[in-house]
Amino acid sequence: MRNWFWLAILTRGDLRWPRWYIHILAVFLIGILAAGLIYSCVVFKAVSERSHTSHVHAHSTH
Repeated sequence: MRNWFWLAILTRGDLRWPRWYIHILAVFLIGILAAGLIYSCVVFKAVSERSHTSHVHAHSTH
């Protein structure tokens, strides 16, 4: 993959990428975006649950 990248730079974008390579790259990038979205939702949910500490009491009566 690194060879394709350098070859594309040297030819200034005139290189035609293989059709299968473009599809695999698109699926990979969409997967990264989906994973980032899921991760951020999980983190924000955990942070919002920690900020609501109404069920935790400062002094225990046990």
